[in-house]
Amino acid sequence: MTMKMTYKNIHQTIRPGTWVKSAIMVAFGILLTRYLVGSGRVRANLIFGPAIFFLLAMSGMFSVLAFRIVEEPEKKLKDAQLYVIIYGVSYIISFGFSIYHSARYDLGFIPILAVLLIGAVEAVIIINGKKWKYSSLIHPLWNSFLPAFGFFYGAMIGGVILPVYVYLLFFAIFSLQLSKDFVKKYKTYISKKEGDVTFIDILGSQRLQMGIVILLLLSMICILIPEFLTIPNWFLFLFGMLLELVLLGIAPVLIFKFDLGAKYKKGINILLKFGICIQYLTVFLGCI
Repeated sequence: MTMKMTYKNIHQTIRPGTWVKSAIMVAFGILLTRYLVGSGRVRANLIFGPAIFFLLAMSGMFSVLAFRIVEEPEKKLKDAQLYVIIYGVSYIISFGFSIYHSARYDLGFIPILAVLLIGAVEAVIIINGKKWKYSSLIHPLWNSFLPAFGFFYGAMIGGVILPVYVYLLFFAIFSLQLSKDFVKKYKTYISKKEGDVTFIDILGSQRLQMGIVILLLLSMICILIPEFLTIPNWFLFLFGMLLELVLLGIAPVLIFKFDLGAKYKKGINILLKFGICIQYLTVFLGCI
C-alpha cells in the first residue's frame, strides 16, 4: 500500500498519545508493586522508568511509520530514512538510560533485556514489516502492546517476583486497547485499496466482530479477578472495576446488535475509549 504522506497520516501512525499512555502505565506498574521494594528504589524508578519507556514507545511507533512508507519513489525513501533516524536516536537514548538506571540502582539485567527485546522487535518491523502478508495487523498490535507492556515493565523493574494480578492487568489493558483499535478502523479496512490485506481478509467480517467481543470479555475477566487477589487497595479498585464491567458489558451487546461498519461504529468506539479511561483510573485506584 502506498501511503500518502500527510500530517494526519503521520500523526495517526506514530500516535503521540501512545507514548504518554505507555509512560503513565509504567508509573502505575511501579506504584502497584512499591510495597515490595524500598522507597528509595521506588523514587528512582518513578524518575527513570516513565522516561525510558516514553522514548521506547516513541521509537516503536516511528518504526511502524518507517516500514509503512518504504516505497520506490525517492521522496518516500528519504522520508523513511528520516523516521528510521528518529527511531534510532530515541531508542539509543532509551537504552542508555536503561543501562544507567539498572547499573546505578542495582536492578540487574532484566530491565535492560526488556528494552533490548523491544528494540529487536522494532528493528524486525522496519526491516521485514512490509514482507509480512498480514502487515496491516502490526500497527494496532504494537499500539496496544506498548501501554500494556509499559505497565508490566514498571512492575518488573522493582526486581521482585510479580504478583498474579500484574499479569492479569497486562492482558486486560492489552485486550481492551486492541478491541478499540479494531472497532475504530473497522470501516476503513472494509473500503481498502487494491492489493491491501486487511483484517476483513484475514478473519472475515463476522469473525472480526466475534474477535472484538472475545477481547472485551477477556478484558472483563482480567480486570475482575485482581479484586479477589492481594491488590494493594482492593476497596477503591472495586468501584472502578464495577463501572468498567458495566461499560464493557454494554459494548458486546451493541456490537452484536448493530453493524460496526454503520453509523453506530463511532458510538461504540467512544464507549470503548471511555472504557479505557476508566480502566486506567481503576488501575490507579488499585495502586493508592
